[in-house]
Amino acid sequence: MESRDGGGRGRRRDWDTRRWLLVGVSATLVVLASLAGLGAWVFAHSTDVNGRLVDRSSPALIAAARLETSLTDQETGIRGYGLTGDPQFLEPYTAGLVGQRDQVARLTVLLRGDGAALADLDLVLERAEQWQTRVARPVAAAPSGGVPSATRELIEDKGVFDAVRAATAQQQDRLQRQRDRARDDLDDVRSLRTWVFSAIAVVVLAGAGLVFTGLRRGVTTPVARLVADADAVAAGDFRHEIAATGPADLRALADAMESMRDRLARELAFSDDARRRLDDQATELRRSNADLEQFAYVASHDLQ
Repeated sequence: MESRDGGGRGRRRDWDTRRWLLVGVSATLVVLASLAGLGAWVFAHSTDVNGRLVDRSSPALIAAARLETSLTDQETGIRGYGLTGDPQFLEPYTAGLVGQRDQVARLTVLLRGDGAALADLDLVLERAEQWQTRVARPVAAAPSGGVPSATRELIEDKGVFDAVRAATAQQQDRLQRQRDRARDDLDDVRSLRTWVFSAIAVVVLAGAGLVFTGLRRGVTTPVARLVADADAVAAGDFRHEIAATGPADLRALADAMESMRDRLARELAFSDDARRRLDDQATELRRSNADLEQFAYVASHDLQ
């Protein structure tokens, strides 16, 4: 395991600046693309849940309530006509029939694909038709003015319309539960969206920090160190070694500069040594000349 890790570090040590930048930019693009995909999914899911609440659950519940109101208007009109024989009471009944058709058509569209909700609607229509057959149509067909005893008996039998109310209550209860679930789902997806976008912000900031740190440690600091070493050598300190750090290309540049510094240092040392030998030889020659001059002076004096 250690050998494998060491080999991996060794291979990464051979990467140059271009390769480090390519890997870093590619990794950043992959992370950003993943975050963008996650954000797009959260946004799409939020839009779907919000649309389910706004475009289906709430309108369906409102339509069911209006359907109940239309049925109640029909029952109220029929009851009033049955008790008084006044044709004006048939106006709410007629308007209720129109409202029933409109709301049934709307619910059929809104509940498409929801078998349980459509079954509740069918139950409401079935019981409403039973009430129409047993009570509403016979009462509406009775002549105005008088109130036949048979008609009075029909409208006093509340059990048939109570079944209609029970069916509408069941329908609205199911639609209310669906709306509550949709609202809970919307709250959950909003919380999820907040967490996801917060996480995206944190990852982006962390990525920016990593990029800055990587550039500083991998490029800026090695280049600054190389410049400092080169300045020291340029100032005349040929014994100052140039350290090789950073990516492979910067280390190669530092090695080349170090080789040049070492060669200059050796040539300078050789030149200094040669100059020193020449100085020693010159000193020795001057001493010899002085000895010869002294010898010549003594010899000349002796000859005289």
